[in-house]
Amino acid sequence: MKKLSSIISVIICMAMLISITAVVGYASDAKTYYIKSIDDLKAVAELINNDEQGFANATLELTADIKLNDGGFTVGENGEPLYNGEEINESELITFEQISEFRGTFNGNNHIISGIYCKGRGLFEKASGAVIKNVIIKNSLFDTRSLVPEKVGSVCGEAIDSEISGCKSFATVLSSADKVGGIVGYAESSAIDNCRNIGYVFGKGCVGGVVGELASTEKLTNCLNKGTVAATGDYVGGIVSKIGTETAIDCCANAGTVSSEGSYVGGIAGEILLDKNTMSNCYNSGSVSGKDNVGGMAGSLYISGDNHDSAIAEFIEMKRELDR
Repeated sequence: MKKLSSIISVIICMAMLISITAVVGYASDAKTYYIKSIDDLKAVAELINNDEQGFANATLELTADIKLNDGGFTVGENGEPLYNGEEINESELITFEQISEFRGTFNGNNHIISGIYCKGRGLFEKASGAVIKNVIIKNSLFDTRSLVPEKVGSVCGEAIDSEISGCKSFATVLSSADKVGGIVGYAESSAIDNCRNIGYVFGKGCVGGVVGELASTEKLTNCLNKGTVAATGDYVGGIVSKIGTETAIDCCANAGTVSSEGSYVGGIAGEILLDKNTMSNCYNSGSVSGKDNVGGMAGSLYISGDNHDSAIAEFIEMKRELDR
């Protein structure tokens, strides 16, 4: 009897897996999942959230535009989010549960995911050794203010040893905590390239138009912010809040409004550790305002240790380039 029960359980589990992969469109030989609808996206999210390996070595391909809710999310004059210009009624919306730790490859193929209403840290909560590329998010809201988690971004809350490229956000990202970005909340040992934020980003501290905070990230290149970045605390930038060490920033520009009630506010970054990083070919045309340490490019250029001479020389060269 026990043997029969075990066999039945196995059959049920296999049937569930077959039904999910059939909906998504699964190529078993290449571990590739094709996503073309809301049901597909939800099915994949469920698979990943129940996989201890985070879908390592798997590839997700978005093959069509997906719309979760028909309307659009904006922010009112009081800073509260609106849906179609009205106060949000959750009972009328499809709520998207964030995809948890992801270790595979997600290719959005420049298709649009719109109408996301999510109280999680991003489309992906965490990317670990992952590749996420060509994702476009529009008319969406990521609101974690009631949960107060750090590391919030429209594409992913946290990127560790990952590559994020070709992503665009027209979303509203709201948090009452630190490390909040239009694309990524927090990045470490990662490469971020060719990303755009045209949405609204609000947080406490360490808030950036593209990335909330960078820590030992390989590179941040070819990124643009045209959205509004607002905060109540320190370290706020049009591209990134502050930069840790060993990061190369190149060809980044801000054309959005950057403001904070706190200090260390800049068009590109709130603070740059000058002797540990490089910044080149960057430009700001947006307005920048804050309490103290406010700059068009950076709120503060910080020099640590005994590297003053080389850092100052680099700063002079950087200033010459910006004045051209």
